[in-house]
Amino acid sequence: MNLKKALILTAVALPLTLTFGTASADGFGGHKGKQGRCELDMGKKMLRQLDLTEAQKSELKTLRDTQRDAMRNVSDAERQTRIDQRKAQQQAVQKLILADTFDASQAQTLAQEMANQQAERRVKRMEMQHKMLSVLTPEQKTELAKLQQERLEKCGEKRGKGRR
Repeated sequence: MNLKKALILTAVALPLTLTFGTASADGFGGHKGKQGRCELDMGKKMLRQLDLTEAQKSELKTLRDTQRDAMRNVSDAERQTRIDQRKAQQQAVQKLILADTFDASQAQTLAQEMANQQAERRVKRMEMQHKMLSVLTPEQKTELAKLQQERLEKCGEKRGKGRR
């Protein structure tokens, strides 16, 4: 029976570790997301296609540098608190799913807490993207929307080919 529980625990712990370990608030990388999904981001490559002025490039660089510095300036205590919080959530999930009986209300509470934290990260990412988009002219915003739509269609085509 102990071997069986150990195998179940391992089978549950590995995906959870990978899932929680990849939760980050990057938002300006390549067009493929964490699981290979296409995302509508504002990568440097896409911004280069917008014929930005030197002033716009400088302002965008300042925004990125400010964001990077803010992330670096998170104290070790804050960083450790976040890590401890994620570990506690992982343990709570494992305890919940390995229990003899499933407690739906406890699962709902835990899931809501995790969703709220993810929502906070997404709002921060959207705020940064808004700041960056505010640097663009209306014409550049239109062009960016067009480029993102093209990328979305291209990703849709790739996704469709993979399912056949």
